Amino acid sequence: MTNQLALNNDASQWERALQMPHYNAKHMPSLSVYQVLHLIQMARSGRFQMFDYGNSSANWAAYGGPKPPDLAANYGSLVGLPVDLIAGLRDGIVPPENIRIHLQLMNEAGVEVSYKEFDFGHLDFTFAVKEDLNMYLMKLLLKKK
Repeated sequence: MTNQLALNNDASQWERALQMPHYNAKHMPSLSVYQVLHLIQMARSGRFQMFDYGNSSANWAAYGGPKPPDLAANYGSLVGLPVDLIAGLRDGIVPPENIRIHLQLMNEAGVEVSYKEFDFGHLDFTFAVKEDLNMYLMKLLLKKK
């Protein structure tokens, strides 16, 4: 029986990833306090928005308005090229439901977007890239020429 570390039921091989050379005490991947604050702001507001500086004058200086812009509400004017989204059906970190929300908002904004799901966990997209993902990405890249 294997002892598998599971983060939010994510199917990735986290133990293997933690043993890779880039995971060590001197070079651990990290998040800044501001990144965490930004994620908390978005969770509380329910909006996919830029960072809120906490007061309207700072937001005016940064964005030209009293509130940070809602990116999803402005996909049509912000995204001027085709977008390809992929999701992992066994991803417990960024579940497919989250990607489908962006897909719907992009479609509603008139953005040219494709979507495909793979039977992957979160880390499978970077550490254990499988042939079907490679083939799909190559197909997309060749199509864009």
